[in-house]
Parts: sequence; structure tokens; C-alpha cells
Amino acid sequence: MYTGKSQYRFDEMDLRDPIEPSLPELRFSVEDTITEPSSFHSLQTTSPLCIAPSSLQKQTSTNTWHLNSSATHAEAQKLTVLGAVRFLDHFSDLYGNVLSARAQRKSDAVLKAVLKVFSFQWLSNRGSSCDDTETFDEHIWTESPNVKEPKGSAEARDFVDAWFQARSLINDSKSVRSFRIVYAILLFDTIPIPEELIDAVGYSGWKHEFLDLGLRKLSTLDALVRRYCANLGPFSGYGDFMESSLNIVLWFGYLRDTVASLMTSRQCRLPEIPMQSKPAPARPQFLDLDSENNVPDICRRALAGAFHLWRQIIKIKNQTLSSTSGVKHGILESVLAINSTMTAIDAFHRSYHTLLAYCPAGPTPLSVGSTKFWVSLMIFWNLGLLVFAESSNSVLNECEYFHQHLISKIRALQQQAASSLTRTVECVFVLPTVGSWKPDSGLGVDVPITACHVTPSIAVTTLEKAIEQIIEVQSDSETGLIFDGVWNRHVAVLMKGLVSLEVTIGGSRIAGAALRSLMQRYGDIISECWSV
Repeated sequence: MYTGKSQYRFDEMDLRDPIEPSLPELRFSVEDTITEPSSFHSLQTTSPLCIAPSSLQKQTSTNTWHLNSSATHAEAQKLTVLGAVRFLDHFSDLYGNVLSARAQRKSDAVLKAVLKVFSFQWLSNRGSSCDDTETFDEHIWTESPNVKEPKGSAEARDFVDAWFQARSLINDSKSVRSFRIVYAILLFDTIPIPEELIDAVGYSGWKHEFLDLGLRKLSTLDALVRRYCANLGPFSGYGDFMESSLNIVLWFGYLRDTVASLMTSRQCRLPEIPMQSKPAPARPQFLDLDSENNVPDICRRALAGAFHLWRQIIKIKNQTLSSTSGVKHGILESVLAINSTMTAIDAFHRSYHTLLAYCPAGPTPLSVGSTKFWVSLMIFWNLGLLVFAESSNSVLNECEYFHQHLISKIRALQQQAASSLTRTVECVFVLPTVGSWKPDSGLGVDVPITACHVTPSIAVTTLEKAIEQIIEVQSDSETGLIFDGVWNRHVAVLMKGLVSLEVTIGGSRIAGAALRSLMQRYGDIISECWSV
């Protein structure tokens, strides 16, 4: 990675040589990163090129160097996540994180293994089947004799094999502190745990097993790089690129920390990021969705606001879960927090109403890339609403008589989320799937957009919670279960969306478990809704 006398840039890593199939669209550009947190010194919007010395001009008055404008603007290139972590590790000795040759080899091995299993989870689940009696490598089951032998296609068994290999390498590299290890841990945390472990004794702790370790490493490396960049000075070109690269990794860590805490009972480990100083649009007409280029940027802004709200929702959820007695302690504080969050949700709706009501399958369809941004926003946003409704109801049920107005607003919010998700799934169903993936990705053309770009567990959890809450709300209503053609249609569409996620190896494992759980609890109701 030495610059020599010429410029170089970070392009997307070609995984076809060491890893098959190639990784589906992992790259982010610096300007594509979702937020600009002030506590992370703002993500830079300058070119993520690493400029050769010939492109640097010395300022004699300050004894610093600034980048030639022709290098930063005329040749702006994208910076991939893989490029960012390798760039940061390349200078590790300079900022005080000396990596031995053994640590370097381990970092590369872990990253490649995780990228491999991450790629395998997106393989089509509708390939050729093989005999259940076909032999399978036994060496990977040394972790426990209770783990079931994997069944299904060869691709499914390859996924399980790759998952265990990646986990073993991460476990053996706990003492190594590098950005490649951090990124591998964060990425591994998004991958579904093989279902062969679900019933095994003693494996409950494997969910987010390494996440806290990765976040601790990230926090330590963050301090080292920040101190190094401060020493380089505000006009350093390399300092800008290192800070941009660092912020990309930090944002990924912030996302994983927030998502894991929203979906489980854990507390967030990373500190809150203050909202961007630039205010969100006050009126929906400022959201120009007619231009294809505007959609990703608007979605990134909206996602940044959504994740800020998620942190507030997590506090309410954890406060609810921490109470073990029938009478909630601090219920007044909880109600105040719910009111505050409702106000923030209303403000978000006012700002992004046009985007939330949009459908990419309209008269002028969006490109696949822009559609992925929109689908991600809809799933992320509505998951937060559903968790908020679930947590708020637990608090408000203790004092239902005094907070009827809030309960009514929560019910309306649940209906809104269900309707929004139904419309999203319907939009995805009418979109063409051909071209959604690269030809060399190894994936079938029947993979819906809901199965890509968004982590499978997030999409499945969102649809599952929506179905649960729709049925529970109707069951608790004064009129009882009346199939009015509205809510039961929502259930039918969302169930079909859940079934469609089974087309990938990773999605089939999570969606299959969710479908079995839903049918066990609401089988007759769902069966009645299915024929709508």
C-alpha cells in the first residue's frame, strides 16, 4: 500500500479469487455514510484517495501540507469499507498499535473467513438438493457433541462449515487488536447463527458473542487514531483520510451496537451520537424525490434520525425489562420518556412524510440501488416503531386508566407501522428481481430486495413483530377478531413477505424459525388470513 510516486485509491475488493461467491455490495463511500456525528468529528466529504507526495503542496507558514485541489475534486473516488480498515491497519505502527507478523496473518485470516461466511449466507436456498445421508466433514463439530448434523443442500452445509471456521478464528484472535479484526467481528455479528445450535445445550450465549469485545477494541483504536490525527494537525491530507476511514468503522460499530440492543435486552456500549447540527427539513415538499440522485441522500439523513430515536426507545425498553415487580418503579419517568419519544416520532413523520409514503414501483421506478436504500429505511424505521409500541404498552398497561390518550396513540402507531410494512412488501413484490444482484454473485434472480442490503435477522424480526402485534391488537379489541379485510390482509401480505425471505441460506434459517413460531401461536388465525 506504499504510495510511491503515484496516487492510488481503494476500489471494491474482488472476492472471486479467494472466496466464492463474490460479496454482495458491501462498499460505502465516504459521502454515502449515513450521518455526520459531531462527537466523531464529522465524516469527511473529501475524496478518499490516498495522495502521493507529488500531489501535496507545502505551506511554509504552518509547516504543513495541503492537498492539490485537482487531486481532491477532479479524481474523487469511492472508499470501500475493506479499503478503510486496511488503510487504518497499514499505519498501525505509527499510531502506536504495533502489529506483529503473526497478528497481521491472523487479521487477514479472520477477515477472509468472515467475508466468506457472510457471502455464503446470501446463496440461493432453492438450488439442487442432496441426499440427507451424504457425508459431511465431522471435524467442525468438535465444539459440542449435542450439535445437530446440518441437513439440506450442499450450500447450506458449506455455510455451516464456514460459520464454525470463522467463529473459531475469531475466538483464537481475541488478543489481536486491529481494524480488520474489529470489522470482521462486527460483520460476523450480522450473520445468522446456524440452526443446528438452537437446541444445543449451553449455546445461548453465542448470540452477539463477540460484539462487546469488538466494540472495546474499536474504542481503544479510536483513541489511538484520534491522538495521532491531532498530532498531524488540521491540514494533514493523510489525517483527513484516516479520520474518514475511522468514522466509517465507528459508524458501523454504532449501528451494530444499537441494533443488537434494540433486538435484545443488552445495554448500548458506545456513547450516544449527538444529532447532526443541520436541521432536518421542516416541510415534506423539500424532499425532492423526482431526482434519482436525491433518494439515497434523503434516506441516509432519515436513517440517521431513525437511529437517534432508536437509542431513546432502547432506554424505555430496558427500563421496562429491568422491573421485576408488578408495580413499575419510576413509572412517571417512563411515561415522560414515552411522551418525549412520541413527539420526536411525530416530528420525524412531518419531516419525511413524502419519503415514508413513497413507493419505488410507481410510474417512474427507482434503480435497484435507490430502492435498497428506501427498503432499508422502511424496515429499520418500522422496527423501531414496533419495539417502541411493545415497550410502551408494558409501561402504560400498569396505569391504563390515566393514559388512555397515549395508549390510543400507540395503537395508531402500530396500525401505521403495519400498513407501512404491508405497502413496502407489496412494492417489493411488483419490482423486477432480475439485476438485483451482480451476475457473478451466485444468487438466483428470484431473491427479493427485502432479502438483500438489510441484515436478514432485522427484516425477519420486523415482519414477525408486525404480524404479532396486528393479531394481538385485534384479539384485545372490544369487538374481538373480525376479519374486516384490512388487518387480515396486512397479515397475509406480511406472511408472504416473510416466506419470500427463505430464498437465501441465511434468510431461510431465521425466517423458518419465525414462521414456525407464528404458526404455533396463531396458526388458525394466519390460515384464515392467508386466503384473503
